[in-house]
Amino acid sequence: MTQNLARAPRRAILSALVGLLLLPVAGCGGDETTGSGSGSGSGLARFAPADAPFYVEAAVRPDGDLKTDLDAFVAKFAPGQDLDRLVGKAVTGSQKIDFERDVKPWLGERAAVTVTSLPAGAGDTPDVAAIVETTDADKAMAALRKRAAGAVEKRTYGGVDYLVEAGNKKAGGIVDDTLVVGTEPALKAVVDASKGKGLDTNSAFSEAIAAVDEGAIALVYGDIRRAFDLARSAKPGAIDAQQLESVRELLDRRGIKTFASGLQVSGSALKVRVAATSKADGQGDEPTKLLADLPAGAWAALALGDLGKTISTGLDSIEGLAGPGFDVQSGLDSLEQQAGIDVQKDLLSWMGQTGLFVRGTSLTDIGGALVVQSKDAAATKAALAKARTLVAGAGLPAQDLTGNGIDDGFSVKPDGAPFEIFAALAGDRFVLALNRQALDDALDPAKKLSDDDAFKAGAELLGDGMQPSFYLDVPKVAGLIGLAASGQQGYAQAKPYLDRIGTITAGSKREGGLQLQTFAVGIR
Repeated sequence: MTQNLARAPRRAILSALVGLLLLPVAGCGGDETTGSGSGSGSGLARFAPADAPFYVEAAVRPDGDLKTDLDAFVAKFAPGQDLDRLVGKAVTGSQKIDFERDVKPWLGERAAVTVTSLPAGAGDTPDVAAIVETTDADKAMAALRKRAAGAVEKRTYGGVDYLVEAGNKKAGGIVDDTLVVGTEPALKAVVDASKGKGLDTNSAFSEAIAAVDEGAIALVYGDIRRAFDLARSAKPGAIDAQQLESVRELLDRRGIKTFASGLQVSGSALKVRVAATSKADGQGDEPTKLLADLPAGAWAALALGDLGKTISTGLDSIEGLAGPGFDVQSGLDSLEQQAGIDVQKDLLSWMGQTGLFVRGTSLTDIGGALVVQSKDAAATKAALAKARTLVAGAGLPAQDLTGNGIDDGFSVKPDGAPFEIFAALAGDRFVLALNRQALDDALDPAKKLSDDDAFKAGAELLGDGMQPSFYLDVPKVAGLIGLAASGQQGYAQAKPYLDRIGTITAGSKREGGLQLQTFAVGIR
């Protein structure tokens, strides 16, 4: 028996996927052990296989608080936008389908996309299924048939009737009153999952999603280990096996297995929350404490953690990923021979908690500094001496620094440069600064960043007791951009949106086996 089905369901899948990922913004312009329950905002996770490597879910027709929050967000950034029309384009992807007539009568509140398998080889495509809640399954199926542009066959799998396009095996059908459109293998995987073998039975999924789901309009989940296992089974030559194993070993060392992310929007903030399995790094909240102690008035600040440890770990990771043909240590040895600097002994050994800030109210006084807590002041002083020798060897005269409790240091002004570089040690604090005011602010701030009202507002947005490890005061940055780009058309177009953004902050904390991170954009 032949009927008509959408000739290009691939476009439907891609449209649904893009719609799910971008709807909140576009509208304005693992372990495989089992458990019970799901942190998902709806029951759609039960249709994705328990071992699905990737899963995305979003509210396509939000209701209640979600709708109120989304409406408030859209009112700030794109008043007058028709969200229903946007959803209609994402779901239908066809001019043959009219959203008001053919989709709105049956479209439910949420939709999801799940990847059930990765490409087996070069040129292959993954198996993907779009899963859409319906309020009327018959009308949903009628809309699917209406999209038809070619001959299809009616088939049955696991007690579910579905339609498949004979030429490319794309399929669509109703599974437990839910519309499923995708590749035929993905549709079959959904049918199997719906019989009590869904992602909602995966405890790793439930734990991660529960940590990010509160008030989320969109959710993303990834099982990194499962993705690597599927990649391993690819046809020979499709993926560099050695490179794949190097990445897998790196992730295993750090305990990275799964991750989940949730997007929240409202009239006061846009927030992205991420939960990922990982091993504790032992740094606790030290990085955020240093950030809060940086000088008030800074419009950008970043906590880098234990810089020596971070760089050492990064060098090991680079060597592991690059493979046996890449020898980091040889490069470091060459540097020592040429410059007389032993990176590990002379630098990384004493570098502790580190912060970076940028300040300035005009284009002529912009400056900033790298502030490092020294674990060994004597080693830091020795490093300063070696740095002074290198500078002199480059033909740059170094001037001694005094004042502000400085124990040792020097300044250099490159020929023709409009700025001066300062390197100073004061007690257990090493500062590398651009301009004298930034140096003075770093060594003896009149006020700390934690006293800044904008910083406090950004920290409050993070919630969950998190303190910022990244901070950006957008109004101050926008003011500087305005000074540099005033009168330019691109700036004039961007300014109304910049004016609606307050602070951007990011923070993290550990909770059990999960590393939680939040990225928040304040909206004015």
